[in-house]
Formats: sequence, C-alpha cells, structure tokens
Amino acid sequence: MRGRRLRVRITEAASLLGVTPRALRHYEAKGLVDPPRDRWDCRYYDPATRERLRSIVALRRAGVPLRDVREALELGAYDPHARARYVAAALEGRVRVLEQSLAEVRQLAAAFSEPAAQRSRSAA
Repeated sequence: MRGRRLRVRITEAASLLGVTPRALRHYEAKGLVDPPRDRWDCRYYDPATRERLRSIVALRRAGVPLRDVREALELGAYDPHARARYVAAALEGRVRVLEQSLAEVRQLAAAFSEPAAQRSRSAA
C-alpha cells in the first residue's frame, strides 16, 4: 500500500527505490528527474516521477553511465517498451563482461594452484 500513495517525500521514495535520498538529489542535479515541489518548496515524488526514477535506478544497476541514462529515458518517451529493452541490453552486455572477467580470474586461480615446481619447469 505504501508504494501506491500519490505523493511521498524524498526519504520514503528513496526507501521504495532502494537508494539514498542523496542519490535522488544527484539525479535531480543531473537533470534526469524534476520532482514537483509543494508550497513549502519540499520535493515530493508522485507516481510518474517514481516510475521515471525506477528506470534510472534499473539502468544504473545495469551499469549504464548517467550520460547514457538520459538517452534511454528519451527513448522511453516515444516507445514505452524501449526503456525495458535498453535495460535488458545493458544487463546482457554487463553479463558478458562479467563472464569474461570470471573466466580470466578462474584461469589465474588455476595457474596459482599449480605446484611451484610445475610452474618453474614449464617456464624453463
């Protein structure tokens, strides 16, 4: 029920999104989101703003740099599914990079686990 409220403050929005209020302020400073303000000039996060932030958070977790997040958000403005495809592609790319890194680390671990005598014989 909490996530369905129309307007939430920054702390609650951050909690719902799994980020810090500082991250939300940073996204605002970068021009990625412009949360409405009440008559006391306090930010509040309506459902549309929270949805945009969900996309930003998902893209960042997928390893997309902030400079590319803006492009993904603009794509989503024209095609509601474009943002999801962008996140999926970014995650797939990240998985490929991580798989390559894991293979390299496993090779390194295997080399270190060889007895020292075998390593010196193969080097000679």
